[in-house]
Amino acid sequence: DSLVVRAARIIALTKSAFGSMSRKGPFGHINVQYRNSKNPEKKPPKVCNERNIRMMSQILQNAIMINGSYEECLQYLPEDLRHAFVYMDPPYYGQETTNEYGVRPFTEADQRKLAEIFGDLSSRGAYVAASNSADPFIEKTYGPHSKFIFPVTDQNLLAARYGNGNTKREEFFITSYAPF
Repeated sequence: DSLVVRAARIIALTKSAFGSMSRKGPFGHINVQYRNSKNPEKKPPKVCNERNIRMMSQILQNAIMINGSYEECLQYLPEDLRHAFVYMDPPYYGQETTNEYGVRPFTEADQRKLAEIFGDLSSRGAYVAASNSADPFIEKTYGPHSKFIFPVTDQNLLAARYGNGNTKREEFFITSYAPF
């Protein structure tokens, strides 16, 4: 299939999946929960918004997107990091769902190593941001390498994903730069 057809399938898959979430299981197969609304009158999600897809196509013309480990991604960074933005979204600390994504457990040692890389990239001039669990371990681990650690409560994402508007998840958004 062409890249366009493959991209269209991924968009349809994620838009149709429960909570817009798809992942690979331990054997590399796509593991997707389907949307099962208790309200049959509710309209299905719009799978394709042509205007947004065209805008994103223009924005991403010069972007490099890598589907791989952070170690693989680091080799694609330019020598001069003064104009680079790096976003890190590791498996969240303390969550038992790491295996749902078909990867080995992400240990405390892995979290420490990633925080050190966060600090190294920042010291070399990159704008670095990360998200992770709102946990004292993460605050302590990233604290020396960051300028800001924002606590964020994400209720809407969980309501969409789990259908429970009373569920909240606390997380940190961590930056190496002053965002304001």
